[in-house]
Amino acid sequence: MVSSEGRDKNVSDASDADPEKLMTVREVAQALRLSKMTVYRLIHEGQLAAIQQDGRFRVPRESVRALLRAGAQGNWTVQLPEPGA
Repeated sequence: MVSSEGRDKNVSDASDADPEKLMTVREVAQALRLSKMTVYRLIHEGQLAAIQQDGRFRVPRESVRALLRAGAQGNWTVQLPEPGA
């Protein structure tokens, strides 16, 4: 979702965020066994909260845990492209 300022609503600027609690998109992709593109899509669709730090996305570890909890409860799915599409 994009706000009126042209920014995603689930993306915030946070220069004071604790770097120990943040993951890069690559780290999230590796941890969840997803492509980086899928992680970016989850961020832009609002399914995974992220902050923008120095022009790059950082994902709070708690956001990843919340996504995993939602998936375990059946409240989250990743739409895969149809074969041959």
